[in-house]
Amino acid sequence: MRAFAPLLPVVFVLSCATPASTKPAEPPGPGPGSSFDGSGARWTPGPGADAALAALWKGDAFTLPAAELAKASGGAVARFAGVEPLLSELHVRYDEQGRGTQRIRTVYRILKDDEDLLVQRVGWAAWHEKRPVIRTRVVSAEGDEKWLDPATVVEGSRVSSSDMLTDARVLRAPLPGAKVGAVVESLVVIEDAAPSFAPAASGRFETWQYALRRARLVLEHPPALPLVAVVTGEGTLQESTRDGLRRLSLDLTPSPFPLFTLARVDVPLKLPRVEWSTAKSWRPVASGYAGWVNEALAAPIDVSSLAPRAASRKSRVEKVQETLAWLRERARYMALHLGAGALKPTAPAEVLKRGYGDCKDLSVSMVSALGQLGVEARVALVQAGGVPTN
Repeated sequence: MRAFAPLLPVVFVLSCATPASTKPAEPPGPGPGSSFDGSGARWTPGPGADAALAALWKGDAFTLPAAELAKASGGAVARFAGVEPLLSELHVRYDEQGRGTQRIRTVYRILKDDEDLLVQRVGWAAWHEKRPVIRTRVVSAEGDEKWLDPATVVEGSRVSSSDMLTDARVLRAPLPGAKVGAVVESLVVIEDAAPSFAPAASGRFETWQYALRRARLVLEHPPALPLVAVVTGEGTLQESTRDGLRRLSLDLTPSPFPLFTLARVDVPLKLPRVEWSTAKSWRPVASGYAGWVNEALAAPIDVSSLAPRAASRKSRVEKVQETLAWLRERARYMALHLGAGALKPTAPAEVLKRGYGDCKDLSVSMVSALGQLGVEARVALVQAGGVPTN
């Protein structure tokens, strides 16, 4: 079978949604003397809110006294808001093997009586990440402080869908004392047991999903491990060295332009977004993935029922279309993300045996079938979704 290559005559795109090991847990996202209107969704800060918020930003996690944390707010909040996100921090440190440790700190005020805001959820990929460590406190609008009891944390499977099943895990815990007006401060640590993809680790930090009061990102890595980071929208990465590690940091305050003056398509282009990788270019990524693709292509599949159908087609395009129709008759779309299967393609023979596969499985199966018909075809990796940066 022809080896994988980045340039190809017939391209089958891999664009599955796979777990991102470095993507931060997203907060769903305010103190005494503050008030709500009748809907319970508009927040008006009370005395001392600005000073308390500044103190929160200045200090380390859990160092601000509960009475001060209860006051912290950045101003009035729109009626539709479910939370006021006061702070979002992501600190990622890589070792020389490309294993990352994430420290995710979120602080937000609950503005709606919504069950989804009263439970903390932290997901992880158990096949390459260690069980997350969670520390959380909830401070009421009156300044009463309650801490999350580790004994109340429940481990289970991440919710699957009708066309995707996964063995990814999730921790869930009821937030003690959580109610409208309370402030939640959480620190989650997720550590890689092994790199999810040996040639390169990657991640991204998005700020456009929430009207954040402040967002911070810190990336650290040893000089022996390359790391390339690109910022889309407002903001500039600052570079420094600490403890022998190269350090890239981004510290963002509210957007300089009103959010609702932007067209929807402009939001991800204007508001800050950082993407990074420990690969210098696509070449090592493509080469590394080629090993998985070629492994899957090693065993040929039975195309005896396809051959006469394809032979009746004159052009290459018609042969490809006939092959696609043949494959669709034998395998439906269904993603089974078990362990590394979230990233690694399944062998075409197994796809046909099961009668299903996800996008990468079906793409590789197409390449296998076409190759046996004498039609040159290869698999390509592309960036799908989001905002292109490279």
